[in-house]
Amino acid sequence: MKQVKILLAVFCLVIVSLGSQCNQPQNPGEQEIKFGAILTMSGESGIWGKNTQMGADLAVEEINAKGGILGKKIRIIYEDSKGIPNEAVNGVNKLINVDKVPIIIGDVTSSNILAVAPICEKNKVILLNFGVSADITNAGNYIFRNWNSSTSDAKFTSSYALKNYKRFVVLYQNEPYGVSSKDAFVSELQKGNANVVYTGTFDKGQTDFKTLLNSFKSLEYDAVYIASYYQEALNILKQMKELNIQPKAVLGTSEWEESTLTDFVKNNFPDKVFYGYPMPPDPEVPIRKHFVEAYMKKYNKQPEILSDNGYDAILMLQYGIEKAGSFDPTKVAEALYTLKNFQGASGLMSFDLNGDVDKPFGLRTINANGLAWVKE
Repeated sequence: MKQVKILLAVFCLVIVSLGSQCNQPQNPGEQEIKFGAILTMSGESGIWGKNTQMGADLAVEEINAKGGILGKKIRIIYEDSKGIPNEAVNGVNKLINVDKVPIIIGDVTSSNILAVAPICEKNKVILLNFGVSADITNAGNYIFRNWNSSTSDAKFTSSYALKNYKRFVVLYQNEPYGVSSKDAFVSELQKGNANVVYTGTFDKGQTDFKTLLNSFKSLEYDAVYIASYYQEALNILKQMKELNIQPKAVLGTSEWEESTLTDFVKNNFPDKVFYGYPMPPDPEVPIRKHFVEAYMKKYNKQPEILSDNGYDAILMLQYGIEKAGSFDPTKVAEALYTLKNFQGASGLMSFDLNGDVDKPFGLRTINANGLAWVKE
């Protein structure tokens, strides 16, 4: 009799337990897919990460409003790398090991990307980044980028330089992006029999460049090429102005597309600064027109550098996931390699065999009115 009572009690407990589970709300995680994002959202390069985030959030909002991807809503978990490689590593380890994300977007600086790429590759997690260093090209099978490499950037700018100038000063930031840009630019100059009269280097975050500038001030040269991020470039240009250094041209990189640098140049070096920049589609191309209008409606301002790339990154991942019919990173990576002539808000894109994006370049200048395209 005692055994019957015990069995009856156990049976009742099971029924109650099952009933209570049936009344529990469904785990919301089952209805969503988590993406990770490691972005520099504070510090000197914080504007790049914030712009990328705003573009990505807009794309997620639009996709989720239409039902998500494969029936799941997207949720992005953001980690701020602060532009520091160790912080980027900590953020990516957290996204992979704690949040269990299959896909990560970011970062926006090459040193951070090169620090986290081996971790993503080892764990078979897709990393869709916005870096420029040539070293990212061989970072792994799960590593993709939605920004032209420094090699293609420098080659494009050098083609313009060789048509117009013969003697060059070359300055570069001593980190992966600066070094790879300098190497590619100088290599092209050598092929064109141009003369590099001076080469100088400086550190990321450096603010005093007067000793460096005085080192070549008295030399004879036509143009100064500066391979750096916009913060260092802006300080160099300000000190060139103070020292009355006036070359025929100052050549830079796509990383110079930033409002404070533009404002300084248009008032102090109008029509003298040139750099290659990915050509956006015609404003009337439907996706570009939609993106600009939706971005302005959501944020009440014009898109800036990397806003459209962040937006496109989510659309590219949507393409890969839907083509694979799966969220499995290996299958999604295989699908991403098939992405060709994909019309995004930032341009027409294709991934090559290394996961590098191919976008057409145009030549930027800054005149008295601001940014402009050079018609060659």
